[in-house]
Amino acid sequence: AYKLYQNVPNPFNGTTTIKFYVPEDAEVTISVYNMLGEHVADVTNDIYSIGKHTVEFNSNNLGQGTYFVRMTTEGFTATKNMNIVK
Repeated sequence: AYKLYQNVPNPFNGTTTIKFYVPEDAEVTISVYNMLGEHVADVTNDIYSIGKHTVEFNSNNLGQGTYFVRMTTEGFTATKNMNIVK
């Protein structure tokens, strides 16, 4: 099954690692949203092969606070909280 793992470290300042798993070749979009649900950043939008993958997210242009990281594929969506501290 598709899986979005909690980002590490969390909370973080600067860069965090987001891991996810795809059970088949799939187009994966990972985006960041603020507390109001507004899209504030794209992490990745690419086609990934079967397996576990890792992407880095740099928060330098975002303010301190709680954000949501959302992974979307065809037929699957998962959301995790992440906290930025400055």
